[in-house]
Amino acid sequence: MEEIRRLADRLTVLRDGEIVGRFEMTDFDHDRVLRSMLGERLASETFRRRLKPSSGKPVDNGAPVLETNQLSFKPAFTRLSLRILPGEVVGIAGLEGHGQIELLHALFGLYRRGVTGQIRVDGQEYRPTSPWAAVKRGLALVPEDRKSQGLFLRLAVSFNLSFTVLGQLSRLGGWLSQKQEKILTEDYLQKLHVKSASSRVAVGSLSGGNQQKVLVGKWMARDPKVIMFCDPSRGVDVGAKDQLHHAMHELAEQGKAVLLYSTELEELVAVADRVVVLFEGTIAGELQGESLTPANLLKLFFAGNPPEEVVA
Repeated sequence: MEEIRRLADRLTVLRDGEIVGRFEMTDFDHDRVLRSMLGERLASETFRRRLKPSSGKPVDNGAPVLETNQLSFKPAFTRLSLRILPGEVVGIAGLEGHGQIELLHALFGLYRRGVTGQIRVDGQEYRPTSPWAAVKRGLALVPEDRKSQGLFLRLAVSFNLSFTVLGQLSRLGGWLSQKQEKILTEDYLQKLHVKSASSRVAVGSLSGGNQQKVLVGKWMARDPKVIMFCDPSRGVDVGAKDQLHHAMHELAEQGKAVLLYSTELEELVAVADRVVVLFEGTIAGELQGESLTPANLLKLFFAGNPPEEVVA
């Protein structure tokens, strides 16, 4: 935004493929530009986040499930210190390319070198040497590309759902118990409302939203302590998105720590308890409660400074 202010003569704002605003830089107004980018509904003070459903069970919000101290992976991000409590959904936000995806990848052990700083899971030190090490310590990652990173597209829905817990479904001698696999598969197909002709069809034959639900179910079956979502609603329909949000809330109610990176402002506001914004790989600020609005998030995205309220 500052670059536009310094260099441009005129500014045109596009939203959803349509021109929604034109501005002469002689009368540039930061808040008017943000409102054009967001649209009236998201910019308005009347926009309200959905309340998380409650089971009535109190969650012990004592010691953090996941904690990082001065975590760095240069040049993607530097000196990130985060604490996520049990039962908490924490959003990670910012303009694309400011270190959000790399943070989730680093926590999941996808970088064998270059990660410095401390990570603790349930109070115990953890070194992210590999994804398998992360899984054994209770971490799970729903990646940004389900087709190439999350699912075996040519294999059955049942295999994709049970893949992370094959050891628990094995009988004496190492043979897979088809009965136990069927019970687990049917449970998650029903729980996540996956539409599939059969659990034996290839998961690649399902719609994008149903594929994403299978991917989430795969990790839910593993019963992780920390589950990280990397832009989970991209490319899925509204119904599937609602069911994914319900799954996140359910995981939080079970006392899991949920870390959500999303490129959708509305999703962050609707789902997260608080949102940490990254700007050029460092923490620009954190929003929660009444200050957690799309307009305030967008201000942090561009300015890299704590926002003032945008008046509707």
